[in-house]
This record gives sequence, structure tokens and C-alpha cells, in this order.
Amino acid sequence: MKLFIRNNTLFFLFIASQIVVAILGVQDDKIIGEFRSFKSALFLHFLGLILFTVGYLPLSKSTFLPLKIEKKQITINSAFYKISYVVTVVGVVTSIVTIGTFIPPKEYLEILFTGGKGLGDLRAEANSSGLSGFFKMMNYFPLGIFLISNAYSVFYKMHGSELKKINNLSLFSLLASIVKVFFVMDRLTILAIILVYSYKFILDGKIKAKFLIYMFLVIPILSFVTSSRMNGSGVFDFLVTYFKLSLANFELVIDNQENYSYGFNSFLMPFIFILRFFGVKYEVIEPENWIWNPAQYFASYLYIDFGFFSALYRDWETPLAS
Repeated sequence: MKLFIRNNTLFFLFIASQIVVAILGVQDDKIIGEFRSFKSALFLHFLGLILFTVGYLPLSKSTFLPLKIEKKQITINSAFYKISYVVTVVGVVTSIVTIGTFIPPKEYLEILFTGGKGLGDLRAEANSSGLSGFFKMMNYFPLGIFLISNAYSVFYKMHGSELKKINNLSLFSLLASIVKVFFVMDRLTILAIILVYSYKFILDGKIKAKFLIYMFLVIPILSFVTSSRMNGSGVFDFLVTYFKLSLANFELVIDNQENYSYGFNSFLMPFIFILRFFGVKYEVIEPENWIWNPAQYFASYLYIDFGFFSALYRDWETPLAS
């Protein structure tokens, strides 16, 4: 049983995360308030999970066997580390500049840590204007390097100096991601970090001091960012509101969407930023009705792209999709 769970940890973690979305998303919250039935959204939500599981089974026969999977030994080219450190720093710089186009970073941090007013408006302005979307995408460079470096350490075999180098890169990108969070107030980055370390904890099968230290570091930051953005609400309140917003907008999209964008709200979205960078205007179809913010949920964007056929694409979804 231990090997079975270990071999399929990502699968079980994803399924568990999506069940949590459904459970918390239908709870009462203080911000969105009462909402009509989530019947259609929940139906497609779980239909997508079923199809995801069906798609996973034939592609993962070996992982369902109680056998120890041998990891491949690799050596990473030194150029990877050089590029990764540069890219991580670039991501931190663009995060600071995102806010810096409207207010000096020092002044912004003073407002952030002293609970000054206008933080939400400032963040909204920075998201909607200032740097182009092409450069704002670079804000996720530190998180991307963090995910890549941890993937190498988990899925491949490395020893000695190689393991030390990848762990150092992981720590550097972790700290860079946290710095980035304070400037763009992005909670998904923190949730991604928590998921990574939770996954590694499940694989280890025991609690390590490093796991406790990292959780002690990132969970208070998530709480702080949430409190700053949601008028003192806690992490649990944030999760309930966020998941409920996801399901509510998904329900509204299902009921109201008549025009479809055929990939440009999901898989092809990066091409939009590239086109805009080169001055090519292309207006992406948006949700026709929403609460607070548009779709806010990968399944919603898939539905805007493909309608009811969106359930067939859930094989591509990840635990970070909500």
C-alpha cells in the first residue's frame, strides 16, 4: 500500500485538492454571500475528475503496481543553473517594477506593513496598467524555477555536489518567490509552495525539520497577504471565498456563455501576450457574466474555450488550477 500511494502521490494529491474545492466552495462566506445552486458547476467539476482518472489509468499502469520505481541518475548542465539564477532575479525585478511604476517600492512596503489604506486600489491599478502583460508574466519566473528545481530533486536521482546545487537553487528561488509575493500580493504562489512541500512530505513519509521550517515560513506569509487583501480575513476564510468564487463564476459561465474562444483563454493564452508585445491586437473573449472577478478557475476558462467539451480537457489540469 505504501508503494502504491507513493507511486501515485501526484494523482491522489490532485484529486484531494479538487474535492476540497467542492467542499469548501459550497460553504457560506462573508464576501460573496448567498448564491443559487452550483448544480451544473459541480456536475462538470466531478465529470472532469472522472475523465481525468479514466485518462490516467491506461497511461500509468506501472505506477499502479506495488513496485519500486527506479529513478534515473542525471547530471544537469552548468548553463541551466546560470540561466535559472538570472531568470529568477529578473522575475523579482519585474515584480518590484510592477508596483514601482505607480509608487516607490519603499513607500509601498511601508503601506503594506503598517496597514495603510489604498493597498487594494494600488494593486488593482498595477494589475490593469503599468507594465505590459508580457513583462508581468515574468513575475512568475521565481516560482517556475522553484517548481523545476524541486521536480528535478524529486523525480531524478542526484548525489553529492549535484544534489547540493539543485537544493541551493530551490532555496534561492523560494526566497525570491516570497519577495515577489510581497510586491504583487499573489497568494497562488504561496499555495503552490505549500503543495510542493506537502507532496515531498508525503513522499518522505515522515516529518523533517526542513518541512516544518518552510511551513512556518510560508503559512504566516499567506495569512498576512490574505489579511491585507481581504480586510483582516483569515486563511480559511480566503479559501472558502476563493473556491466559492471559482464555482459561482463557473456556474455563471455555464448558464450564460454563448461565444467561445477555442483555446485562447487557456492553452493558447501565452500567444496573446506575445502578439500584444509586437503590437498585434487580438481581443480575447471574456466571461459574459461573473461575480467580483472573471472566471478565476481553470475549468471556467476551458468552458469559455470549448463549452461542454471542456470536460474532455481536464486531463491537462493541475492541482494549482483552482
